[in-house]
Amino acid sequence: MFKQLRKWRRSLFPQISPESPANALEPLENRQLLSAAISRIDADNRGLVTLAITQDLKATTVSGKTVQLFTAGADAKLGTPDDVRKKATVRYSAASDTITLQAALAADTRYRVLVVGSKIKGVDGAALDGEFKGAGRRSGNGTPGGNYDVSTKTAKTPVARFITSDGIMDVTLFKSQVATTVNNFITYANEAAWDHSFFHRSINNFVIQGGGFQVTSTNGISAISSHSPIPLQAGLNNARGTIAMARTNVPDSGTNQFFFNTVDNAFLNPNPAAVPPSPGYAVFGKVANAASLATMDRIAARPIVNANTDPKFPAFNGPNGILGEIPVRDKAAFDARGTPTVANLDPNADVIKITRIAIKMGVVKTA
Repeated sequence: MFKQLRKWRRSLFPQISPESPANALEPLENRQLLSAAISRIDADNRGLVTLAITQDLKATTVSGKTVQLFTAGADAKLGTPDDVRKKATVRYSAASDTITLQAALAADTRYRVLVVGSKIKGVDGAALDGEFKGAGRRSGNGTPGGNYDVSTKTAKTPVARFITSDGIMDVTLFKSQVATTVNNFITYANEAAWDHSFFHRSINNFVIQGGGFQVTSTNGISAISSHSPIPLQAGLNNARGTIAMARTNVPDSGTNQFFFNTVDNAFLNPNPAAVPPSPGYAVFGKVANAASLATMDRIAARPIVNANTDPKFPAFNGPNGILGEIPVRDKAAFDARGTPTVANLDPNADVIKITRIAIKMGVVKTA
């Protein structure tokens, strides 16, 4: 057992290289009579916005003309005549009933989102009922055609959104308890350091780990640049669903790597009575909801392969390489590409990607 625990601890070290039937029908009937509306908005601090729509829209009515993003002008206020319209990519997905709006903004820039309800039509031809009623509430006043006009603000409690190839994880960050560690995490997120990264290690009933490596534009692997190490802020419980800093056997060595505890890992907490004393690992957040936990579990359930024999990645393979416990989407496809002695990893096809990590913003009605 102790031998296994030592193995697990080594794996955390960053490496170099009842309603009646009649009543049950009523909500559906009502929904069919309602115009399309916005049911939810999620906006992050680097200019990515997702709008959930209640019904299918006519795709041709969703464009940069009808969904717009602005930053403040000279008066430093949003919702005034000198607002500056920013170039943004607008996409509509009928499959997921979402509108995605993305602009290239400096981290923490406040911005305004305007959806021109009179110009966006549902498949029934009716205009969007758009008046903002709250970030998680259905928009509209019952009359089609109103605009959805909101502005972002800094959230009281920071929440990081992980967009992965296996789904979304919202992670509440414990800034009031471990500010240094949280600020370090936010620095990397604001730099887009983890965009196009991947989970490079998974151990069943223990952790999934990422933050240190990314997939390159040529389908290779590169290390993510790191800043100076930060002081260890261990003390919070390494419980299931928490995120913690990875480090070497030097306590104050955490930089850009992190891991999610997929089960309760109390032995990773500080233990001064141990021989030798254990400084523990620094927990700094926890997945925020059941959907996020389901995403974590989905990643943790992926098959794990050893790609350390792949000659394409000499800086990352070998006996001490980072590819020995890598989770993949399709183990059979991975195995079919290799031989019994030489692995053949295709990063774009195989790895569990982290497309983006950014900090969520609050939204309010534009004044």
